[in-house]
Amino acid sequence: MQFYRSFNAMYFRAKNAGTELVCVQLMKSLCLPVSLYAVEVLPLTKSEIATLNHVLDRAVYRIFGCSSAEDTKFIRTVIDLPSVDLCIARRLHKFVQKYAVTYTWLSLFSF
Repeated sequence: MQFYRSFNAMYFRAKNAGTELVCVQLMKSLCLPVSLYAVEVLPLTKSEIATLNHVLDRAVYRIFGCSSAEDTKFIRTVIDLPSVDLCIARRLHKFVQKYAVTYTWLSLFSF
């Protein structure tokens, strides 16, 4: 999966940055868009969403070294890394809003 490649490259360059929050911010800005690319237009199943959530859980595990699912869930809440289905819903809403604004703007100038 492309997420692991980008995460590992980022993690091994930034793990000595002094704080885990640098790795978290880099993961959110570099790696997360790689795994969520064009996902708002795909009909994902629950198992595919669960797989994407597991990928993020493993990344949080690698950064913070937590072992239990409760710890991972708590850390994801603290660092504002929501569930993948919520990220997909946000991206879909943003996509629809952008398309709606573009479409109404173009309809004003159509003859």
